Amino acid sequence: MPEGLRKLLDDILLANSSVLATTWRLKKRFERLGRIERELLGDAEAKQVLFTLSIERSLKKMIEAAEKALKSLEERNTILQNQSD
Repeated sequence: MPEGLRKLLDDILLANSSVLATTWRLKKRFERLGRIERELLGDAEAKQVLFTLSIERSLKKMIEAAEKALKSLEERNTILQNQSD
């Protein structure tokens, strides 16, 4: 077998083994995450905490959006006031 072809095949096998190892590690992580998710969703108290945290995160986003809107309105009013002077 020509040396160039042998090197190419070795490179392909090395890359393939690296991809397989990474895929296996990711699969194991997703399995652990799935198990954790099932445990959390199977516990009523954990579900309540997750629900509460979700609502809290949504409220925080809404408050941030409202604060940004108020700041924009203040800037607009200042510009309009300066234009009318």
